[in-house]
Amino acid sequence: MREDTQPVEGPDAQDGREDRSSNAWLRRAALLLVVCVLPLAFFAALSMSQRIGQYGWTPERIWGAIAVGIALAYGAAAWWAVFKGRQDFDDPLRPLQTKLAIGLCGLALFLALPILDFGAISAKSQLARLESGKVTAEEFDWAAMAFDFGPAGRRSLERIAGSGPQAQRQLARTALSSKERYRVQMVAEDVQRQAGIERRVRLLSPDIKLTPTVRQRLAGQGGCTEETPCAVLRVDSNRLLVVWQSADKSAVASIVDLAHDPMDINAGANARDLMPKVDDLQKAKIEIRTVDRQQAFIDGKPVGDPFE
Repeated sequence: MREDTQPVEGPDAQDGREDRSSNAWLRRAALLLVVCVLPLAFFAALSMSQRIGQYGWTPERIWGAIAVGIALAYGAAAWWAVFKGRQDFDDPLRPLQTKLAIGLCGLALFLALPILDFGAISAKSQLARLESGKVTAEEFDWAAMAFDFGPAGRRSLERIAGSGPQAQRQLARTALSSKERYRVQMVAEDVQRQAGIERRVRLLSPDIKLTPTVRQRLAGQGGCTEETPCAVLRVDSNRLLVVWQSADKSAVASIVDLAHDPMDINAGANARDLMPKVDDLQKAKIEIRTVDRQQAFIDGKPVGDPFE
């Protein structure tokens, strides 16, 4: 007598309606999880688009946009499955997920091809922001062009260094020659301090001209910022006396010697008795008095060390 035999089904075929949990709360939780994917992906896409609109493309943002696109695709598939099957959404969702997985493998293969250069895309985006005036030369991320965007970023820097505006050429050359990111950032901050420095400097000698060299040296003092305005008085043909006001109203003085290396400065002493409090540096009386040696005075009070 012949016995009837049932075909043996594989594990994928067994993952069907009869294998669902009988716990209603677990099934509702699963439904809630799948429908949450699409709105979360939508908000992520909105946030990403705003970020890219404000700051342009970078390799990290390109990868982020790809991840958001994948999440949107899976979220849309989940909503379609819920629309078709209601609480039995897993039956229509399973074949959709299989197709999405195949598509994801194809996307990964395409992204691995050498025809895509995220560095070149990012460099072009960032340069467009610079050339359109959305970002100033001082605010531009020169370090990213040199270290994050690969050969395309460095080629763009070489082009700017050869034919760009003066301020951009200086920063591009620094970025190309620097081995560390912090050096590029320091130079960019120095250029940023030079921008609009005339609004923060009180010139006490009429013959002082804010030439590029003088602007650079004043910015390099660390003072002459919005928080620490300064006053400048000529000592002789090569030296300037710079007095600035720190955050606690203390006055600090130093000498800038235009004929020597920018790092060769005679900074004022840090002793508290040589750092008098000044209410308003713009109105204070600043003078150089000859004692045994020359020294700065504010409202008759000595400031800093004698410098001659």
